[in-house]
Amino acid sequence: MSVNVDTVYQRVLAILNKEQRGYVTPQEFNLFANQAQLDLFEQYFYDINQFGRMHGNDTEFSDMLNILNEKINIFEVNAGMTYTGSGVLTVPANLYRVGTLIYNNIEVERINQNEFLYINASPLTKPSDIRPIFVSSSTGYKVYGSDIVRTSNSVVKTAINGNDVFEINAANPRIIVGSKVTGTGIPAATTVTGVNAANTIITISEVVVLASGVTLTFTTPQKTQLITTGVTCNYLKRPATVAWAGVEVLGELQQDAGASVNFELHASEETELVIKILELAGISTRELQVYQIAAQEEARNTQQEKS
Repeated sequence: MSVNVDTVYQRVLAILNKEQRGYVTPQEFNLFANQAQLDLFEQYFYDINQFGRMHGNDTEFSDMLNILNEKINIFEVNAGMTYTGSGVLTVPANLYRVGTLIYNNIEVERINQNEFLYINASPLTKPSDIRPIFVSSSTGYKVYGSDIVRTSNSVVKTAINGNDVFEINAANPRIIVGSKVTGTGIPAATTVTGVNAANTIITISEVVVLASGVTLTFTTPQKTQLITTGVTCNYLKRPATVAWAGVEVLGELQQDAGASVNFELHASEETELVIKILELAGISTRELQVYQIAAQEEARNTQQEKS
């Protein structure tokens, strides 16, 4: 589906009548080729915006939005994101435009940095593992979710009579400050106010009477946290840098296919690439006629596509 760089190069040389490579060298061609590729690639987004406001058609091969999406889909990539250790998931090196971040098969909502404080302040809007959010920065993305609400049971080791501190039989790392406590002898709305380093001595917000062997249930509250694993990014990659590489054979410069890099654009863009490169070559060589002919051909094609 890509465009062969040697085919474009030979056509440009033939049209310019410069077979001796005297005026458009491979180095110049590569510069023009990459400029032309980026120009066409960036134009896709403006064309989609334009044709999205128009009525489409039911034909299989000539609906403009379908054609443009087919051209862009070549560059669509889904890749995992890497955690840097500073709360940021790094941007893929070849990213051009980000589409969707996905966590646990759920789309991550994008928000602005100034919205985060307001969203996180309300229990109704704060992020969770089933409704994660992300903010972007120059270094990458910060994805926020929350601890999944978990319940765990622990057995009281020694009976207490009118105290707010007790010991449990086994360490329970799920018990944290703020966990809700329920069970026989526990008043409503009782929470954990302290936990020792070993997760065995628990301090609660109420003075209670508890028998030995009573089972208590601890519910871990939701808290906002950075998500550092399991995030994938659906994005459009930047087109690869085009390169026509040559090797001298019996005094003639021929393509070195192994060192060359083809255009990544859709095969249908071959003609447009030749025209755009001719425009740039015409400017470079100060051949006004070449530039004018190429510019007229480009204008004609654009009018035909958008009329």
